[in-house]
Amino acid sequence: MKILIQANEEQRALIIKDIGYDEETMKAKKRIVKEWYKKQPHLPKILENDADNLIYSLLIGCKLRTEQAKMKLDSYFSYRNLLPAVYDIRDPTQEDVKQSLKHINYCTLPMMTPEGYRVDIWAYTPESTKCLTSRDYIATYKVASFISDIRMAEEEFCGGDFIVLDMNYFHFSSIKDMPIAATQKFILSIQEALPLRVKGIFVINAPPFIETLTTLLKPFLKEKAKQRLQIFSGDHTCLYQYIPKEMLPKEYGGNALSLSELSLAWQKAYEAQREWFLEDSKNKTNEKLRPEGNAYKGYEMYGIDGSFNKLTID
Repeated sequence: MKILIQANEEQRALIIKDIGYDEETMKAKKRIVKEWYKKQPHLPKILENDADNLIYSLLIGCKLRTEQAKMKLDSYFSYRNLLPAVYDIRDPTQEDVKQSLKHINYCTLPMMTPEGYRVDIWAYTPESTKCLTSRDYIATYKVASFISDIRMAEEEFCGGDFIVLDMNYFHFSSIKDMPIAATQKFILSIQEALPLRVKGIFVINAPPFIETLTTLLKPFLKEKAKQRLQIFSGDHTCLYQYIPKEMLPKEYGGNALSLSELSLAWQKAYEAQREWFLEDSKNKTNEKLRPEGNAYKGYEMYGIDGSFNKLTID
């Protein structure tokens, strides 16, 4: 079951121009990265078709820069050791994954914007006000990783992503058990290990205490992402100046399925790939085999652990 509508001719042309793509250059760059990958003793050796899809996606996301794609390829597998709660058992049918959908809707919309951007939405549900735990956050990070891998397998071209964080139904009590260390690592992994090009982060229905949250999480955003972060106390209508109304979910006045329907559609898609995800759980770096002088820094430079329970927030 495929959910994503691929780039049309106009969107494709814009993306190709933006990244400087041509088929011969892509073939040459893929060959360079693939040969490098084969020589890295610490990286897992995945199926050739999977490796081709991954390298292609990373090159698209890196605008065909081979060295950057190599770094992301290393990070893609390295973060699996740094986020064991998310990557150790990649089973889409686990109960915690199913339960999380009651509290948080996470999905990528089927259509692209005219510029060729995807739109990813994280939205709290009314149920989240009653019971939201650290397990729900971790499970939603799992869902995001499932969707990301499906995108890399299916998507030929993507010009970037708009990320929408809908804070409606989000209360102060919702964050007291947020796993801050895992959240910060996950934010870093999205930027360092995926072909994601953040074109905008839109926080809508922002609560009064949003500045406290952004102060805690902003240090883990790259400079461009910080510049593209916009916070709106208003509702979804703020999005219309960036995203065509018709491609948004029903709740936002659009013609797409509702957020819960989209989340369930994605659930069917990643559950259908259960065997692949279970097998993929094994694919992570073997740090004992990492070449000397090739130490992975990642999130460790920040040295932050814990949860919001340990913080005093006025």
